[in-house]
Amino acid sequence: MARSAALYPPSQRDQLRSDFICYGRAVIDQEWPAMRNGHSSPLVEYWIGAYRALFGRLDLHSPREQLVFQDLLNLASTRTQGRQQRLAVATPAVPTPLWLALIFGGCIVVALQLSLAGSGARVHGLLVAGLASLIAAGLVVVYVLDHPYQSHTGGIKPSAMHRTLVMMGNLEPGLRPACTESGQPV
Repeated sequence: MARSAALYPPSQRDQLRSDFICYGRAVIDQEWPAMRNGHSSPLVEYWIGAYRALFGRLDLHSPREQLVFQDLLNLASTRTQGRQQRLAVATPAVPTPLWLALIFGGCIVVALQLSLAGSGARVHGLLVAGLASLIAAGLVVVYVLDHPYQSHTGGIKPSAMHRTLVMMGNLEPGLRPACTESGQPV
């Protein structure tokens, strides 16, 4: 979207790029942490509204400007779909009753193994410990997959958005976005 904006007059180009940068900053610093709790960010919505409002004021006199505008709309639609997917994944999909069933089932399996303990308690204890470890590891994997935006080792980070912000900064190094580093309007 920032590259397509280059084909508009400098004032419109700079305003679009500024809004795109502020959107990216808000996604990283506001929405990503909010997604850890299954929420979106009103600040991201603000920047989406800002650049969409600017879309309505763009110069569309030449066929080139009209083609670029269509490209911007297509890219905005793709961005919207990506955001909707991120937000959909942010809400945990494993309901509490299923968690309870998984934990209860794991406890029953370990308890059954313990009840079968006879002679050779040392060997049997190792088997039970291995089984309990396997069940615990499975529960951790389910948790990590169900909470992808947490700050744990397997969590998804906004690295693509960071790279995009660097790329946009390189397109127009002297541009002063209309927001703080965290995406707050100035």
